[in-house]
Amino acid sequence: MALGFREYLELLEGRGALRAVETSVDPKFEVSAHLYLNGAGPALRFERVAGSQMRVVGNLLCSRERIALGLQCTVAQLQQKIVAAIGAPMEPKTVQSAPCQEVVEEKPDLGTLPIPTFFEHETGPYLTAGIIAARDVET
Repeated sequence: MALGFREYLELLEGRGALRAVETSVDPKFEVSAHLYLNGAGPALRFERVAGSQMRVVGNLLCSRERIALGLQCTVAQLQQKIVAAIGAPMEPKTVQSAPCQEVVEEKPDLGTLPIPTFFEHETGPYLTAGIIAARDVET
């Protein structure tokens, strides 16, 4: 069974693989610069993002080892685990309450989210699946 988001963050933190960035960062290019410069180092949790009350976390899945950790398997088992999950999707479960419902916004405003702008030629901040999958052309 895969870990929940909070459990995964706790696991990373317990292993020294999650580092808090306490200084204020701008979501326009600065968050992405920190993530890029950190590379395959620890995941980063930005505690103070300019213009928002919310934190940002990144580089959670920047290696096969981290993905395997979240799926509670070894790197060697990773492909098999993903293929098996795709072949046997879990049915959604209806519950009365969940951690995602701890904070309820009466008038939700996407403008309050600290959405990063990653690259110079983007027209502005936008939400994606939350990951960037890329291949290094040299390796």
